[in-house]
Amino acid sequence: SDMFRSASALIVVLLVASVLGNSTPQSIKISLTEDQASMQVTWYTDSEGSSPVVQFDSKGFDPSSLSASLIQAKTVEFTEKLWSGYTNYATISQLSANTVYYYAVGDQKTGVWSELFNFTTGAMSADVVPFNFVTYGDMGEGVDNSTVHNVINRLDSLQMVLHVGDIAYADLQSGNEGKYGNQTTWNMFLEEITPIATRIPYMVCPGNHDIFDGVSSNYQNSFMMPQGSSGGNWYSFDYNGVHFVGISSETDYSSTSPQIAWLESELKSFRKANPTGWLIAFSHRPYYCSSDFGWCKDDQSRYALQKTVEPLFYQYNVDLFIAGHSHEYERFLPAYQNEVAGTYEDPKGPVSIVIGTAGCQEGLNPSFQEPAPSISSGVRLLTTGFGQVSVINSTHIQWQFIKDNTNEILDDIYFTKGTF
Repeated sequence: SDMFRSASALIVVLLVASVLGNSTPQSIKISLTEDQASMQVTWYTDSEGSSPVVQFDSKGFDPSSLSASLIQAKTVEFTEKLWSGYTNYATISQLSANTVYYYAVGDQKTGVWSELFNFTTGAMSADVVPFNFVTYGDMGEGVDNSTVHNVINRLDSLQMVLHVGDIAYADLQSGNEGKYGNQTTWNMFLEEITPIATRIPYMVCPGNHDIFDGVSSNYQNSFMMPQGSSGGNWYSFDYNGVHFVGISSETDYSSTSPQIAWLESELKSFRKANPTGWLIAFSHRPYYCSSDFGWCKDDQSRYALQKTVEPLFYQYNVDLFIAGHSHEYERFLPAYQNEVAGTYEDPKGPVSIVIGTAGCQEGLNPSFQEPAPSISSGVRLLTTGFGQVSVINSTHIQWQFIKDNTNEILDDIYFTKGTF
């Protein structure tokens, strides 16, 4: 009958709409890999696609025409409690240096595509080529993310974001949604940073609010960082002559742990090949901080982190260590074992900076401990903002702290490549 045919047609339309809707690319982002001539693209879909692909070309194209180069994506499913959906990921390789590439993601079979995005590759040089990146920790979804707006406004001058943990605060809900993480909050945050993360690599490390029920797989499956070890909880990468090493303060960092064994091997091998190269390390938690916050007080876990990590940073000449966790901004003098080690003009120990100020639901810390520690630079601020790092050349880096709501530079310092 006509009614039956109409009902059947409606069911077909609904089924097609469901398939198309579920394969719509969301949370699209790019990240650096172990290979400077490659860029990884990841995106989320509600259902598993029939043929998820990345299209790319060095000139603009219409994704629906399928005229660009195609790379088949791999897919990983979210299987933890209360989470569902899929991350699709593909690596665009054999890229040329200092080149703009256009890309789109989607499903070749259903013909559902994202809009066209573009990124610019780095210099892919072993020698330092000047570049800028921003860094922050402890951001969160659903707050007045002035940091996001500020970064978007300066995208043309930036080559990377380094988000040092506590990404979306998807664990602040009550009951099971807090325990296992709220995926809606998580995905909303990823959508919020899409204007940034589709243009420049968005590099992260896990924070305590990114681990749900003791499991980090949802974090790992979302960001798919370079696979240094433990699913990318710790890893390294190079960009324009600078070596970056990310570690996990949320994973075992005792002296006999796999992570510390990896860290020592990684730093040793880099320094052997690059005796005077810039080395920047990052993690969520700092081992130096002086706000009125539990971790920064008499916390044995912080002492344990310092005991295992700091000697390696010192031995292998880590120049800069960036962390968050404490919701404050604090810049330290070059230091080792709680004592000043040289000056910014001639560092004899790593420079530590705490940048847990991106603005999250928990707010800023209320105050600082007094007196300030002897290794403090004297700059300790309780305001939201972000750090901007300008790698000038092989001997100088500029660090700035920029206040969110006024875009005012509140701290501005140059430091020299030290040897110690």
